[in-house]
Amino acid sequence: MAGKARRRKAALDVEVVSDAAEAAALRADWDRLAAAAATGPAMTPALALSWWEHLGRGSLALVIARTAGGEVVALAPLHRRAGVGGRTWRWLGHGTGVVGEVIADPADPRDGPGAIVDRLGELGARLHLLEARPEGGGVQELRRSGRWRTDARVRDRCPVLDLAGVNSLDALLSDRRNLRHLLSRSERRAADAGGWTVEAAATPAEVRRVLDAVRAVYDEAERNRPRWHVLAGDLAPFGRAVLERAAASEQVLVLVGRVGGRPVAFDVWIRCGQRMSAWIGRFDPAYAEFTPGHLLVGEAVRRGISDGVRLLDLQIGDSDYKRRWANGGYDTYEIVATGPAAGQLAVLRAGSHATERLAGLRASLRRVSAAEPARGDGRDLREPRGGAALEHDGRLVLGPARRSTAQPQGEPGG
Repeated sequence: MAGKARRRKAALDVEVVSDAAEAAALRADWDRLAAAAATGPAMTPALALSWWEHLGRGSLALVIARTAGGEVVALAPLHRRAGVGGRTWRWLGHGTGVVGEVIADPADPRDGPGAIVDRLGELGARLHLLEARPEGGGVQELRRSGRWRTDARVRDRCPVLDLAGVNSLDALLSDRRNLRHLLSRSERRAADAGGWTVEAAATPAEVRRVLDAVRAVYDEAERNRPRWHVLAGDLAPFGRAVLERAAASEQVLVLVGRVGGRPVAFDVWIRCGQRMSAWIGRFDPAYAEFTPGHLLVGEAVRRGISDGVRLLDLQIGDSDYKRRWANGGYDTYEIVATGPAAGQLAVLRAGSHATERLAGLRASLRRVSAAEPARGDGRDLREPRGGAALEHDGRLVLGPARRSTAQPQGEPGG
């Protein structure tokens, strides 16, 4: 991925798009910027616009920066929602594990993210960015701007696997004895049970072909451990729309693992440029002994290397199975920002907490099981929870931070 160029202020026009049809018309520019920024799946139009269409509430607020000639150089996928203390600007997909940023080409010297941040300040926007990637656009621009008072907290951790210089799965595993043995043992067990095979789907027709298998695995996983099932019930139109749009944009890779011909696990990856990110993935708990989730990550590594992927982003949750694969990672931050009056910031912070507690209560009432889903899997849509406070002195500073001491939990066998 390209390094950031030194940015300079340019004459850019910033506008807020509130019409869904106008936002959809920006999809080509949006996909172009998402690939250049190597952003995560939630910042693509496939996921963000599907969420807005099927689950969103409030007012769409897609903020774009253009040159005088009409070229889109930066985009912030936001919406506005009423809450305690007034209307708040949030990522599209707020509350569903979104890792967000202002999308721009990091090699573009025109400061599109800075122009968007400045314009939001002029509009008196109140920001609640639940999961922000500190290396992404908009975060450092908030820090440098004199218009904002900010409160930032470490929210979670996203493990990643950097594939730079890695030419094969065997090379990656050469110094990972335990993981190599786990995969070998799982493959032997699967061979004794009829064999391990993986079906890959990327085109719209291929995705439609594997959808029944994906849904069958999802149903078994949900019966054992209920979470958000994005292919069933009220969420099904959203989940199907994401898969259809991502396939149409050549961004999706669906892997279905089978033991003895029976589908037992799936992973959905979404690619932006040289980053390929996990979106959802589940496995049938009756086949946990085969660790199908690990076998599918190994397949994703093989295909990523073959397709020129630089980074596999395992997304939110620092769980054990992710640590086995990761060789790096990044923190996500919850950022609350408003105008110069400290009282406004306190009200917004209190309002964001109250709104999140209410959302969590509603989500718990919707769950089949009264138990909270385990935190840290990162492959399933869920209501994420907060982390440790970092700073509250009026300016955003990203540095060493206190982290929650709660033990992360992964999905056994996955």
